Amino acid sequence: MIPANPNVVVNWDWQNNIPSAIRAQWVEGVNATGTINSDLTGIVLSIGPKVADTNVKFSTNGGLDNVQVNTNTYVRIPIKDAGDTIHFVCVQNHH
Repeated sequence: MIPANPNVVVNWDWQNNIPSAIRAQWVEGVNATGTINSDLTGIVLSIGPKVADTNVKFSTNGGLDNVQVNTNTYVRIPIKDAGDTIHFVCVQNHH
């Protein structure tokens, strides 16, 4: 039985390619929307424009181990509990 408030760890890790197809997922284009799968089925990042006519970009730039994000691109992270923690790793000289 699953506890009412389980501690769940979900990964979107481009550096270590977790899940294995993450580098092949991207959202890019004017007003584009989409999702990026995690390593846990059903939990995704939602990507889209913050304002109209935004050139959305959430892309690995050719399958590399980092993600490029354009200004006014939103990334919605599924938070379920006030105690949830999110870790971001920035690539040196790329932020």
